[in-house]
Amino acid sequence: MHYPGGVHAVAGIDLEVAAGEFMFLLGPSGSGKTTTLRMIAGFTRPTSGDIELAGRRVNDVPSYRRDIGMVFQRYALFPHLNVTDNVGFGLKMRHSPTRDRPHRVAEALALVRLQGLEDRYPHQLSGGQQQRVALARALAYRPSLLLLDEPLANLDRRLRDEMRLELKRIQREMGTTMLFVTHDQEEALTLGDRIAVMHNGRIEQVGTPVDIYRCPATRFVASFIGDMNFLPGAVCGDAVGGTSPARLTAGGPVQQVSGHFAPGTKITACTRPENVCVNVPARAASYIGTVRYVGFAGDCIRYVVCLDDGTEIQARESADESRSLFSIGDRVAVEWKERALRALPE
Repeated sequence: MHYPGGVHAVAGIDLEVAAGEFMFLLGPSGSGKTTTLRMIAGFTRPTSGDIELAGRRVNDVPSYRRDIGMVFQRYALFPHLNVTDNVGFGLKMRHSPTRDRPHRVAEALALVRLQGLEDRYPHQLSGGQQQRVALARALAYRPSLLLLDEPLANLDRRLRDEMRLELKRIQREMGTTMLFVTHDQEEALTLGDRIAVMHNGRIEQVGTPVDIYRCPATRFVASFIGDMNFLPGAVCGDAVGGTSPARLTAGGPVQQVSGHFAPGTKITACTRPENVCVNVPARAASYIGTVRYVGFAGDCIRYVVCLDDGTEIQARESADESRSLFSIGDRVAVEWKERALRALPE
């Protein structure tokens, strides 16, 4: 998708969403997520390429004939209509049989657990209730595909957590194919069957939440999803069994990193903070540094350790009462769990 002036909002993507799947488009602002969603919905015409729904090319099909539901970030409820009429609006516009509409509306409201609020108007509802009305309206006519454009962004954290659980429940009960746009990593990791990570109008990686988190394919995915430590280095021997021996510029012995690379290849080894252990220095310790930050977060303790070569390492450990806390300025040793280093090519 190209805009005037040579702006490439979406620079050529290839994505297939399976029937009944809960797929997420995840990426920072400006990565092309919403433009992709708008092209699928029929609000924006692609400048090249094809969009297919159930095997049918729909580039020239108007949005109201695509059998697609849409839930917007700002809900887009009609203030002069009550809950029943808001939910039934889509049925009316699609000329659904009049006799079927009350049942469809009641069914959708029950699905989002809003029974008893049928006569209320949007200004009489909480933010979470308004979001449920918008969701019920999109589900009432049973679309084959439901598009959601950051629908939880305007809710406070507690409501957002509640709505996440409700969305997952509804998706499982209905079996509706859902495509959800967000820049919230937690949202995508906890709800998605699969995630497509977007950056600069392209898809960097598609995979399950576990794959995306544990096995990032690029430096961008590794840095965008969660916290990550990066250690530059080079492979110093032949790869065996899916791992390569590497010596990291942070010093210390040869480390085994996941990935098959030729000797001499420059790499960046990465590992999550939860894979890093902070201990009292010992003579045999390979990586020594000074604690620069300590953060107690209830169930875990976060450390930032500056190694003697200047490399900063983040660690996240369980807040076990049997473990003593280190303080800022303490000299400590850091080490990684076995097979916790994943290598990315420079």
